[in-house]
Amino acid sequence: MGWFDSAGHEGAVLGDEVLDETYAFLRKLSRMYEGALGRKMTCEELQVLLETSLRANADDTLFSGFEERKVASVQIKTAKRPKRQTYKAGDVFAIPLKDGRFAFGRIMEAGGSHGEIVEVFKATSRSAVPTSTILESGRLFHPVHANGTRAFRDLAYPIVSSDPDYAPEDLDKLEFLLGVPGDYKIRTGSKYRPVSNEEAKGVERAGLWTHESLTARVEEALDRK
Repeated sequence: MGWFDSAGHEGAVLGDEVLDETYAFLRKLSRMYEGALGRKMTCEELQVLLETSLRANADDTLFSGFEERKVASVQIKTAKRPKRQTYKAGDVFAIPLKDGRFAFGRIMEAGGSHGEIVEVFKATSRSAVPTSTILESGRLFHPVHANGTRAFRDLAYPIVSSDPDYAPEDLDKLEFLLGVPGDYKIRTGSKYRPVSNEEAKGVERAGLWTHESLTARVEEALDRK
């Protein structure tokens, strides 16, 4: 997990944990509206909330380079949502790369409590059609948890093939690291065990990867090959 440049917004750097916290913030606001008014908040209400709060609180203690600036307004623009893509375990998806190639991944588990678990293959192609060679090329890195809502449902990663008989052999054996130094745990399937700082080294961090950060990790891993 880490930080990455936001596509289409030069100079803007995002992070997976920051995105997770933003989502939690929005969910909390929505639940407050549901509890008090019996409905979810509107985009207009979110816009006014952000604008009011930023006008009152935005200064150089919160934002870089803000010593002589103030927030004049906040805009939320909406557009028609594209058709949503369905997805399930066994689906193979394409990952568009900056150089025009495609990397490929497969959904190992869909709808899990920790997000979709996906694996990414080593081989790439100029075509968005996966071959048996690609699917047999091995993993580029340890499987990770992906945010299926944006990556798959919203078509950032198109599903290009599917195997209805797919059954991952090592899903319950995958290890993910949680916690902080001195209080690490490894989750294997639904089981947790405490581990030392030394044992934690090299274990895949549990966390939800966005399609932007996952694509960046794929690009970096391919560059190191």
